[in-house]
Amino acid sequence: MKTIQLFISFSLAVLSILHGQENQLVLTNRKTHRVRVLESGEMVRIKKDENIRAKGFLTIIDSAAIAIGKDTIPLSEIIRVDAKTVDSRSTGAVLIVLGTGVLAFGIGAFEYLEPSSSSDDDSAVGAIAGICILGGGMVSGGIKKLIVGQGYKSKNWEYTIR
Repeated sequence: MKTIQLFISFSLAVLSILHGQENQLVLTNRKTHRVRVLESGEMVRIKKDENIRAKGFLTIIDSAAIAIGKDTIPLSEIIRVDAKTVDSRSTGAVLIVLGTGVLAFGIGAFEYLEPSSSSDDDSAVGAIAGICILGGGMVSGGIKKLIVGQGYKSKNWEYTIR
């Protein structure tokens, strides 16, 4: 009797785990075979055509289509999926912190330059301006990663429903 109860409870546990795995959009990289899983209910941006975009919560319809809000989109028509993954959030935060440090270093270096007309100072000003531009680019890239998330283009990623 105890064996039967253990078997039934184990079977129910396995079934609940397998059932919980159904509503996922699985993104697989064609070259590296890296897998990203987007759960149903996550906020995504979908690019269907050049001018058709949808933003909203991901809903799985069947094995060949998803829904974003009221729009039903077949997987074969998707050009790009943007999603905020843990990787994109942490990368965005790191870029913002490092970019702010580089920008602060560049601005601080401007403070120590003495105004003169030598060519050495001109090249130093150019190098420091380049450092400031690099820091600003890192900050803007980090902000984009936090707002938009990671992009998965259909030419590099295969979309399937699990």
